[in-house]
Amino acid sequence: MKIFALRVFTLYVFLLLPWPGLSAAYNAWFRVLGRVAAVGGPWIARVESVPAAENSPLSTRFIVGNPGLTDPQGNTPANVLDLDAWGVGWVPTAFVIALIAAAKRPGGRRLVALAWGLLMMNLYLVLCLRLFLWNGTADLFDAGEFARSVSGALNYTLITQMGAGFVAAVVIWLLVTFRAEDMRISREGR
Repeated sequence: MKIFALRVFTLYVFLLLPWPGLSAAYNAWFRVLGRVAAVGGPWIARVESVPAAENSPLSTRFIVGNPGLTDPQGNTPANVLDLDAWGVGWVPTAFVIALIAAAKRPGGRRLVALAWGLLMMNLYLVLCLRLFLWNGTADLFDAGEFARSVSGALNYTLITQMGAGFVAAVVIWLLVTFRAEDMRISREGR
């Protein structure tokens, strides 16, 4: 168990190092996830980088408007919502990668687990981004007090706090890495 924890820690730290180009590449991928999350919502949305001139620690900008409030001149009221792709997306993704890579499994199984793990983590992030957009547009769509309360609580839990991403990473790791037969083999080995 200590060796596994050491391998996870080492891989995790390795993945979080500021590798040249990694942040820019992940930010671009995160914007793709943001566009997917925006599809089918009641809003119109544009997802872009936060301009470098703003010197913001946040990297991804969502400009989200309510098309039902467009005035005769074509102006649509919108909210600007900025988010940190690295903290919200890459940190838990790196954790699930480290967990899967550190698990003692045959190479082929580990690659399959990694593919499924990345898919599931990205789907989790799309869900988080969808909830982020719902919360960020509650005032534009005149959401009721209950809806605002629920969206605010979900946004706080899934976006503001980082813990939910780590819990999601562990659950995904368990789902994609281990099979029922692994438990049988473990019990028989005792």
